Amino acid sequence: MSATVLDGVWDLSPADRLIVEAKRWGSRLRFAVMLLFYRARGRFPRGAAEVDKDAVAELAQRLGMPAPGSRAALLHASDDRTLKRQRAEIRALLGFREATIADAEDLGIWLRDTVVPRIRDMDELTAEAEARCRALRVEPPSPDRVARIVRAAVRAHDERRYAAVHARLSPETRARLDALLQAGSPQTAGDTGSETDPEGQAAPLIHLRSGPGRASVASLRDELARLDLIRRLGLRDGLFADWTPGRAGSLPPACRR
Repeated sequence: MSATVLDGVWDLSPADRLIVEAKRWGSRLRFAVMLLFYRARGRFPRGAAEVDKDAVAELAQRLGMPAPGSRAALLHASDDRTLKRQRAEIRALLGFREATIADAEDLGIWLRDTVVPRIRDMDELTAEAEARCRALRVEPPSPDRVARIVRAAVRAHDERRYAAVHARLSPETRARLDALLQAGSPQTAGDTGSETDPEGQAAPLIHLRSGPGRASVASLRDELARLDLIRRLGLRDGLFADWTPGRAGSLPPACRR
């Protein structure tokens, strides 16, 4: 964690000190670390590496206590009853609560509708999810659970977009698109200059997705045949009008040509 005592994040207020000093000697420093970390991040540390050792050492000095031999000593097992009680107390002090199933569902919907349309990076989406939890005064779910929520939000957003595009297609266009998946489709027979027996031909979509190869008259004819095939699909104007340039990376591959 980058926060240090010097930037104020790890400063104990007079009220904080009263609460900390009311704890048993052996758990004061741990309680203070958890309190200040939670105030800054909206959650408890998930490992010793997240706790700045210099900040902890100075915090211990301010409390008149020896610095711990290791940061791991501050993070007892999650089934420690004292630790559970202290965590519940810190949540109550800071006005937070643990996330419920309904909170997780609402977070996924918010990500799908608000964040995924402009962000695709999984780390950034995770950070946005945790920031949303902080704003709502809800402790975020476990990292694995947040990762599942983020992936589900991305998938739900894309499926909704694809369904919207599919609904704009005419029945004829849908049939032509389906034919691209059929090996030896008569729709493309003779269009690509291939002499392969139709029964042995790959699906036309594979040909559309392949590279142009070395520049030559034959490759130029091949590219023109592909362009003609795409035109004959009958894709309507504005089919992807609501797909912004920044989202081109999430278009179906065949639509990026």
